[in-house]
Amino acid sequence: MIRIWDSLKKFRPIRASLEGINAANAGLVAAAAILLFQPLVINQSMKIVVLNALFTIAAFALTAFTKIPAWTIILIGLAFGLIL
Repeated sequence: MIRIWDSLKKFRPIRASLEGINAANAGLVAAAAILLFQPLVINQSMKIVVLNALFTIAAFALTAFTKIPAWTIILIGLAFGLIL
């Protein structure tokens, strides 16, 4: 599949469409995050909402700026969730 994908990326229309797909994907992920955080603001105290936001930012920072595998970060988050 990678050989086919690499050969497809040589065509300008395919590369241009991938830029649009990546932008749409980023928008959908942001919308999903907002939808997931809305019930937290309504149903929980502000202290817990801030704690959740800090954990989210920390998980993003670990994923984006370190070489720790994503599955490890997910397991660490699961452990923190169970402990707290």
